[in-house]
Amino acid sequence: MEANGRQYGIDIARLASMFMVVLLHNLLQGGVLDWTLDSMRDLLYMTLENCSIIAVNIFALISGYLGVGRKVHVRKLSGLWAAAFTWSAGMAIVGLIKGTQIGLWFYRSFFPVLANDYWYFNSFLALQLLVPLLNAGISVVGNAATLLLSLGLLCLSSLLGFPTGLGINNGYSAFWLVVLWLVGAAMRLNWDAVNRYLSTKRLLLGLALIPLLSTYLEWSYVVGGLDPRQWIEYVSPLVVIQSLCFFVLAARINITNNAVRRVLARASASAFGVYLIDNSYWVYSFWLDARFSWVLEIRPWTGLPMIIGISLGMYFLFLGLETIRRALFKKALQLIGTMNGSTNAVQA
Repeated sequence: MEANGRQYGIDIARLASMFMVVLLHNLLQGGVLDWTLDSMRDLLYMTLENCSIIAVNIFALISGYLGVGRKVHVRKLSGLWAAAFTWSAGMAIVGLIKGTQIGLWFYRSFFPVLANDYWYFNSFLALQLLVPLLNAGISVVGNAATLLLSLGLLCLSSLLGFPTGLGINNGYSAFWLVVLWLVGAAMRLNWDAVNRYLSTKRLLLGLALIPLLSTYLEWSYVVGGLDPRQWIEYVSPLVVIQSLCFFVLAARINITNNAVRRVLARASASAFGVYLIDNSYWVYSFWLDARFSWVLEIRPWTGLPMIIGISLGMYFLFLGLETIRRALFKKALQLIGTMNGSTNAVQA
């Protein structure tokens, strides 16, 4: 942990996971992935998918790592809801301006939580209701027991949830976020032990080899007439191990440059907005639908850097938009506070 108590590697992990979300959506919803996996092109894009599939798990691990021992603030949750509403409704209006035919999608965009348009956000809200209980339980059983119990629960959920479901819905559930929250919290409380038993070389090796192994297994499933998509489920044992490798490696990053620290802290605060924009109903279901399928018509050596570059451009655009929104909301709240203070002074 760095001198001021902030681990900037965690900020890097948060920002990286949101870029992975954009890349995943561009590959899948954008029409780049071809599940025939019968060419080098398809295998390369599938490997890129496997490198990025850890995004959700990383973000959930971060929530536990940073949330253990802390109170849940209603103001923060209301701020997240305001961001979700702003981008869901705002992107719907953009879609209407661009000529998308109005329909049920438009009206549901003004109720993103009730319409469950952001599954992660809804599950995250449910998780927050349980955080006080989770923290209370951790204080009772102790740090070491929390690590053993959380890892046991992670293994059980992954091994049983992968082939049978176990009610985890392939990781699209609040229960899975609770499991990952506990693992993140346990690692924070036992960080010295984590560093002692997990060497950087082994973590790097796992991070490099697992996506390749996943691609091989997916190819072999296609050859065998099986569904290869189960290997990109969030509860897949390989995805879980890869997520842990990435998270621990990122948390170990030490940033000493003060300018870089300031940029990371500010950008990290806007990271969740990238997901809210990219996964808003109009952007995901209308604008993004098969938009990048043309990449399949060009050589992969050209298409691969192009789709990464496009994803980076979208990522920084969304990050910038959320940063502007946060600044405007902050100014608005300050103005309201000033006006209320003036009104109270006049009444007094």
